[in-house]
Amino acid sequence: MRRNSRAWDINDSGIIVGESWTAKRNAVHAVVWSGGAALDMNDLLGDNPGKWTLLVARTVNSSGQIAGLGTVNKEPHYFLAVPTGARTATSGATSGPAASGPAPR
Repeated sequence: MRRNSRAWDINDSGIIVGESWTAKRNAVHAVVWSGGAALDMNDLLGDNPGKWTLLVARTVNSSGQIAGLGTVNKEPHYFLAVPTGARTATSGATSGPAASGPAPR
């Protein structure tokens, strides 16, 4: 996942967010880098009942909340991923998108 990647933001804890081509190189996904490891944020969604695909993580704040752009059922939406209580953003784990809205067209 390290090739053809782009970092968009870094917070004071050193968590980096951005985008990267998937391993099969057929799509771009939102990525978080923490502790030297790159994690596809889509792998952290869990059950994902809304059929989210996280495309790009644009910013991360000091609380580890990550905002970006994705799709729900192929329609563009913004997302806010919030760290879970059990696993923190410093370990790269986030809950599913907590808030969303339609992306401008």
